[in-house]
Amino acid sequence: MIILLCKKNIKKMERIEKRLKKDLTIIVCSCDKYDDLWYPYFEILKNQWGGCKYPIILNTETKKYSHEGLEIKCLQLYKPEEAPNISWSERMIETLKYVDTEYVLVTLDDHFLISPVDSEKFEAALNIMKTHKRISALSFIAYVPPNKKTKWIDNFGRWSMNDYFRVNLDTAIWRKKALLRNLKPGENAWEFELNATERALWDFTEYYRYKQGAEPILDVSFQKRVWSNSRKMVLA
Repeated sequence: MIILLCKKNIKKMERIEKRLKKDLTIIVCSCDKYDDLWYPYFEILKNQWGGCKYPIILNTETKKYSHEGLEIKCLQLYKPEEAPNISWSERMIETLKYVDTEYVLVTLDDHFLISPVDSEKFEAALNIMKTHKRISALSFIAYVPPNKKTKWIDNFGRWSMNDYFRVNLDTAIWRKKALLRNLKPGENAWEFELNATERALWDFTEYYRYKQGAEPILDVSFQKRVWSNSRKMVLA
């Protein structure tokens, strides 16, 4: 009887893991010259997000990287001599062609997790995207004041058309087709945030950011001092 229950639980966990892998892909945006960030970044991710079952793409130009305990894919789309001529947006567009999930979690190589991730709350956020089809992106960075008069879904507030950087590179869940719609070849990351915000005025979809003061789901910091502290913490 005990053996049968254990087998059922194992099969149930396997089904959940397969479903998670079909739902979302994590894309970590980086580049070859910042490869010194990769070990501390992924070591912290592994420690802070125990049981993360989502596949990960390290979006860089030519280099390859692996990390024990994580499923990381480097596409190596370009030869070294080609890489300097490829824009950030072109590389992202090509990367998304290899993603077979409807949703992507887009984050940057210096967005270090600074507290444990609650996987159940993260899945609840993903379910918001599944339920509300007009949402293009759901950011985990706490920008929205709690008293802001806007549409709220749980702790996520709609970032209105008049708000700065409505499209941005916060750590966020994106609908893949919405991200592709916002990307234009030839832009770097900063141009993407600026120009895509203008393009998004005409796409009639919604963009949400997290409420200030709410308990974080994906708690990240991209300050340089955190990178220094994180490196000491991981490599000590």
